[in-house]
Amino acid sequence: MTNRYYRNSAFTQSVANAVPPLQTASIPSLATVFIIFLWMGLAPQTRAATASTLFGSSSSSQHAAHPEHATSGQYGQSGENLDYAGMETGSFGSDSDTLWFLIRVDDIYFRSATYQNMSVPHNFTDFQTAVEQFGAKVTWGVIPHRLREALNATGHMSRDLRESVARGHEVSMHGFNHICPLNCSQSPWGHEMYCPTRNHHFTYQEQAALLDKSLKLLSDSLDVAPTSFIAPGHHLDDTTFEVLVDLDMFAVSNFRGGADESYPMKVIQGLVDVPVHAEFTWALTPANYGSELSNAIADVRERGEADGFYNIMLHDPFTRPGYYDGLVIDWMTDLLDTLTTYYGDRIQFITLSEAAEKFKQTEVSAEEPLADRPDGLHLHQNYPNPFNPVTVIRYELDQAGTVRLEVFDALGRKVALLDEGMRSQGGHEVRFDASQLAGGVYLYRLQTTQSTLTRRMLLVR
Repeated sequence: MTNRYYRNSAFTQSVANAVPPLQTASIPSLATVFIIFLWMGLAPQTRAATASTLFGSSSSSQHAAHPEHATSGQYGQSGENLDYAGMETGSFGSDSDTLWFLIRVDDIYFRSATYQNMSVPHNFTDFQTAVEQFGAKVTWGVIPHRLREALNATGHMSRDLRESVARGHEVSMHGFNHICPLNCSQSPWGHEMYCPTRNHHFTYQEQAALLDKSLKLLSDSLDVAPTSFIAPGHHLDDTTFEVLVDLDMFAVSNFRGGADESYPMKVIQGLVDVPVHAEFTWALTPANYGSELSNAIADVRERGEADGFYNIMLHDPFTRPGYYDGLVIDWMTDLLDTLTTYYGDRIQFITLSEAAEKFKQTEVSAEEPLADRPDGLHLHQNYPNPFNPVTVIRYELDQAGTVRLEVFDALGRKVALLDEGMRSQGGHEVRFDASQLAGGVYLYRLQTTQSTLTRRMLLVR
């Protein structure tokens, strides 16, 4: 086993204190962990024959341990699943022997300085370092407004996230402020996209304005343009999908839901859903550590192998001292150690946007119509498109103002600043030379004081 990254004497003692004498009932959970490792070493035929006996059904591993999860699997309508006309499904990737593994962590940084009367460290880098030793990547569900709040007064949240993106991890937009605009105060709590408490669907204009603010905030704070979206409170509807496509976000991740259980899927043209399989660590304790580990491994073996990918969700509890001084980090280390030992190079780690891109390559057409806004801002499709290695981007302003034109890769990382400053009313064009960039899909984004527009382009090699 790999040495624990986060293990220390205080944590070791806390676990030791939590283990009662041998005659007590909690010992089987620890024994289960030993059986898991033994099982992973069995011959493939034996593993296949004993998997269901050892682990039983994995359906209980999908938890609804807090109010937000009580309606997991629902899109939009409270209490029911929606079918989408024209929904397309397919196998994940072309290599059936590969298990693509995603780690999604929501609600980065806690809103308060304390949790259960304890100081909150507000640091995800220990978790990041722990999973990186296995080559894993993390998709951080970032609530943009957190970067404006007092707890980021030192700028450490912005700094940590910028450094994380530079290391190959992903920032995914997680709503705007994680608070329902209707100020709901009862369960199930609503959020920005859809309020299940009042069965209220926010309009296209309301959702677009909120997510546009989110894009600007993340761009200004982190120099990233997210291409994936995680619904706040796990609630969204058809309108949300339309807004995401219009904002050139091509990946979304929610709970399993809908009539078709085959994943991932294209929910509407241009948008792929890569849903979460399960969450195991929301209420992790030394007492249920072993059972949750066995549930997770069983779920990966069953549903993960069936789908060709596995998307595990966590929240921010590894930042809270109430979670036994890094217990979640140790749990994740044990899980990844077990999976990488068993699967070897057959397990590959990717981000949410990479998963969506792998499922269906983004199609880019030189015949796309002009992007515009009612205020008179126009951003034209680059020409030529596809291109190699030079293309021209044109935009038009109905009045003089400050602009910023940037290029981002498919993961939302900024690769070029093409134009910035005060520009006159009328048409402008900028030449983009991508000689130093790898082939693939890129996004170019025009931002003014009033609006933001984004388009896709394809660099071919």
